[in-house]
Amino acid sequence: MSRNCPVCHEPMAQHRRELITVDVCEAHGIWLDKGELEAILQQQSVAESDRVNTARGRPSDERWKWLALGTLWGAG
Repeated sequence: MSRNCPVCHEPMAQHRRELITVDVCEAHGIWLDKGELEAILQQQSVAESDRVNTARGRPSDERWKWLALGTLWGAG
């Protein structure tokens, strides 16, 4: 479903990145719906964490953190 730019009222293109779709007006830039900026930042944070863990030779799975914490606190 294409939306119109709130400034010029021309149809905007939609670009999808993983689960988030952003609306783009060629003249006025990117328009985000409520919560989309936070979702994009969260995806970026997870991607960065995965990249760092992979570079260190660690699994990028979120469960690794809990396993590590359990081992540190004697639960593992």
